[in-house]
Amino acid sequence: MMIKNNYLIILPSWIGDIVISQALLKKIQEIHKNCKIDVVVKSCYKPLVELMPEIDNIYSLDVPHGRLGLSQRIKLSQKLKNKYSCSIILTNSFKSALVPWLSNIPKRIGYSREMRGFLLTTALRYKKHTSSMVNRYMKLINAEYDQSVAPSLDLDEITRKSILDKYKLDNQNKIVVLCPDAEFGPAKRWPVKYWRELIKILNEDGFIPIILGKNTSLAEEISNDNTLQKYMLVGSTNLEEAIYILSSAEVVVSNDSGLMHVASAVESKKLVSLFGSSSPNYTAPLSKNDNSIVIYKSLSCSPCFQKECPLNHFDCMNQISPHEVYSSISNNLFRTD
Repeated sequence: MMIKNNYLIILPSWIGDIVISQALLKKIQEIHKNCKIDVVVKSCYKPLVELMPEIDNIYSLDVPHGRLGLSQRIKLSQKLKNKYSCSIILTNSFKSALVPWLSNIPKRIGYSREMRGFLLTTALRYKKHTSSMVNRYMKLINAEYDQSVAPSLDLDEITRKSILDKYKLDNQNKIVVLCPDAEFGPAKRWPVKYWRELIKILNEDGFIPIILGKNTSLAEEISNDNTLQKYMLVGSTNLEEAIYILSSAEVVVSNDSGLMHVASAVESKKLVSLFGSSSPNYTAPLSKNDNSIVIYKSLSCSPCFQKECPLNHFDCMNQISPHEVYSSISNNLFRTD
């Protein structure tokens, strides 16, 4: 029997977007106090989603990019049939709207993309980058974002201690976690030479720079100097471990990436975000606390939202110097006054 205010949310396929979407889950709970929220997400993101207390059940759906995966969707929809009063589809593909439709969910809300309007009961017009991503999600329930629903992951102290012990980071002070990758493309990545210089500056001033991510080729570029190898955890941690290490940092310095949004949601003591081709007006880190500094040059050519610089000068990132980033750390983040 279908129960009123049972929600099935089709979560996004990127770490940062999933973190941002938690604000929507919080807002739904704020509006409907006793509602139930279940989600469909790729299994690789379960360690992240499991830390969101708003979620009751997690259903994994792993379909390779470019594949319809109809049999998998039918199988999942049979399990979910007649259990929900409403589904909100946060992704914009045709195939992502199939499970709610096949599950006979009476209200199916999403943006009208890829000719999928007939699969939805409420299809909103899609205008990318005209508002923040969080408010693009909020619009699906006719709401707006406020800090009371900022993403916040529910971490376990025993797990944290275990992970810090594993990487010999327990009881370390002045840990600065650096996140040089951005899966979207090179235009979101601060130059490698700048990361190298920042690491050396931090090291000389007694900080412990730890580099997180999964792009091992990028890590090799950064650590071609053997003295930097001891700071490299790129490719060594799983997603859960990366989340807990971010939560234990004094400072996180990150491109606009999934780990940037995770750092904001675990309330790292301070976060410095570097924006180039993307816009802090669209995907700014969301936080309840005043712990976030955004460095963005706001050039006439930015944001272009391209994977690579279309003008071949990359000034939006090249004009952010290592010393400017370090000043944001030393002058603003460790003041005792």
